[in-house]
Amino acid sequence: MKISTKIIFTVLLLTSERLYTTTAQEEEEKISEQQQPDESPEIAPEEPDDDDDDDDDDDYDEEEDLETLINEEAQDMFEGLDMNGNGEITRLEMLNALMAEWDEEVWKLVDQDTDDYVDDMGKEMFLSIFGNGQDPDFSWEAMDLDGDGQISKKEAYDNTMRFLEKDMFRGNDANGDGIITLEELTAYVRNEAEVDPKVFRAQKENNDMEFGIGGEL
Repeated sequence: MKISTKIIFTVLLLTSERLYTTTAQEEEEKISEQQQPDESPEIAPEEPDDDDDDDDDDDYDEEEDLETLINEEAQDMFEGLDMNGNGEITRLEMLNALMAEWDEEVWKLVDQDTDDYVDDMGKEMFLSIFGNGQDPDFSWEAMDLDGDGQISKKEAYDNTMRFLEKDMFRGNDANGDGIITLEELTAYVRNEAEVDPKVFRAQKENNDMEFGIGGEL
């Protein structure tokens, strides 16, 4: 995915870095607990019911399940971006929705020393949002608009807006009519999901656990 899933999915795209950051300590604690010796008495495991397993396997359709997840993700995203609820997403709606929590969700992660510049610890994360320099328009040098070797908060904000308009809005507005429909957004999500279904499933599960299905961006 072009944005770190990292945002749009949910957003998609800017929030996933926070998601993985905030859950890392919890995962370490879970692993530590699992490594602790279990002093409780052993209980014999129940014998699996082969018939039930066979029935579950027969009922499960992996492709149908993936399509369901794609439709759910697209619907959740669409509802979050369609701010006036008229069934269409304009450029301003998308940018306003995605940037509404920019200061809290993105900037605090890359400026942890609070000096209004991307710090050394945040540089890698900041670049990952923009595809790690794969697009020359969003390399560190290109985003350093005044050429001082640093990226200020204003430069970061302006580049984020520029990136979202180029990769998010134009990438979703398939027919170029200036609006994004649910069908267009679903097609975009499907294309991303089919690149690596396992990664998509994991990201969808993490987003649902963090925000709740249909939760905020």
